[in-house]
Amino acid sequence: MADVLQSASAADVQSQSIPQDEDTAMKYVPSTWQGKLPIQHLQEWCEEQQVDQAIYLPKCYGDGAYVCTCQLPHQNIQITPDWNSPTPEEAEQNAALLAAVYLVGGPVAPICISSIPLPSASIDDMSPEEAIEWALGETQLQIDALNEQKAQDERDFWEKKRKVEHDLQELTEKQDALRNKTDGAEDHLEKMKSEAKRKLAAQAVELQKKQRVGGLETSSEKNPVQELKEFCDKKKWPQPEYETIPLQNPSHGGAKMFVCKVRMTRLASDPLQSDPQPTNKLAKASAAIAWLHYLGLRKAQA
Repeated sequence: MADVLQSASAADVQSQSIPQDEDTAMKYVPSTWQGKLPIQHLQEWCEEQQVDQAIYLPKCYGDGAYVCTCQLPHQNIQITPDWNSPTPEEAEQNAALLAAVYLVGGPVAPICISSIPLPSASIDDMSPEEAIEWALGETQLQIDALNEQKAQDERDFWEKKRKVEHDLQELTEKQDALRNKTDGAEDHLEKMKSEAKRKLAAQAVELQKKQRVGGLETSSEKNPVQELKEFCDKKKWPQPEYETIPLQNPSHGGAKMFVCKVRMTRLASDPLQSDPQPTNKLAKASAAIAWLHYLGLRKAQA
């Protein structure tokens, strides 16, 4: 209940010239009012406006649950808070607070407002014109309450709609960021493949030079096939899978050439392929060297 009373908005009351200085400000802490009481504020307001004083009608619903109705005769309405209070005195203060907020134009739920019911004897004493005027006033009050509730429902709808659109925008931005991150990883993989192919081409040229001066045996480097095997043994990886493919190369006068594909199953990557080589051994070595470059175990020669 403290939350409801605090939300009755001292700022709304202050904006309509109800005293809010340090000595007279209304403040509610659990079970205690501090400063001038709401009933005192409402009484002073009625005196200043020269209208009839408010009438308080507390009612007990059992088990310490009290509700009070505050009647404002000069407007022919009554205001009843839609929450219970632990004592009749506090129920009266709550009703006075709600009435004061209503009189200065503050927010009050339409369900709390109704016209003051007239005794049947009073209706009987009315002339037809007076009875019609009273009925029209009652109807207008109900229409105003419904319109206010409709306006509040529309405000709630648009607020929820804005929140849904904001959440949807955030989700879209997160999806775009994730998509961009994935695309970046694919681009990086393509660059690595292109670099490996470039190194493979350079190594093929080097192998051809070595073959012309006596083959791999003239090189001081370790045999690349053996080096790749030892690397896999050290890492406890499965051995490379070599696939040598013979082909006819018209650019070499129709001489038989070989290419070799090597797959590293541990890396789950596409196989690397050598350039055409004149012998099966050179093709296998060329493909092994490509993997050594890819793994960073050898540097490409300029």
